[in-house]
Amino acid sequence: HLLAHAYLSQVAELLPPEEAAEVGRQQAAGVAGVVAKRLAAALGVGADLAGLAAVLEVHPLLLPRPYVGAAVRADADAVTVALGAAPGLEEPDGLGWPAVLAGDRGEDVLAAIVACVAPTARVASDGPRRWRITAPDGAAPLPQPDTVTLTEFSTGATFAFARRG
Repeated sequence: HLLAHAYLSQVAELLPPEEAAEVGRQQAAGVAGVVAKRLAAALGVGADLAGLAAVLEVHPLLLPRPYVGAAVRADADAVTVALGAAPGLEEPDGLGWPAVLAGDRGEDVLAAIVACVAPTARVASDGPRRWRITAPDGAAPLPQPDTVTLTEFSTGATFAFARRG
């Protein structure tokens, strides 16, 4: 969160607020999608709502819970993500990832995660700072978002720790 916030603080000094917010949304979506793919692989989850819920529970976009105020709830038909009152939403400049997620088109960030883990699922707003993710019968898989593809160009996207010796 601190690294993304620092980056967006610099962007906000160079661009008008609407453009800086769009950069924040795209950056968060790209990173969130790449991280979701890596988490899904590490957890060995399926491309379904249960797998998506498992990824969202440990996704750094929604952590730490006391700072972000995120709650993830899953049942057989849907996964719900909600942001409650939290310090991450009270940053004066509104440039942190929690504020980006809660802002205009914040569902785009969640949609990137969904497309990378459970591509037949869909995200819909379910009230202020609340989203419902469902997997409609017969839904065609969504393509990977361009923001994720662009983020994957970075060598950091495939970094892996390795034991030496």
